[in-house]
Amino acid sequence: MFEVDAISADHKDVIHDVVFDYYGRRMATCSSDQTVKIWDEDELGKLTVSSSWKAHSGSIWRISWAHPEFGQVLAYDSGS
Repeated sequence: MFEVDAISADHKDVIHDVVFDYYGRRMATCSSDQTVKIWDEDELGKLTVSSSWKAHSGSIWRISWAHPEFGQVLAYDSGS
């Protein structure tokens, strides 16, 4: 059975996309606040922000993890 737990999004505007990596242990979010955030799962299964950066001068609409054979690579779409 799964347990649902709320997380503090830590974004300053609307979140447009949330994706998990291939193994389901890392999560990436992107937002209208122009940032991308990486969340890592700790030993208790809680997600915490491990990295955050301003990725563009406009909203970021989509984000995607590459296949693990290419490493921990992210791609994003800013719509411009």
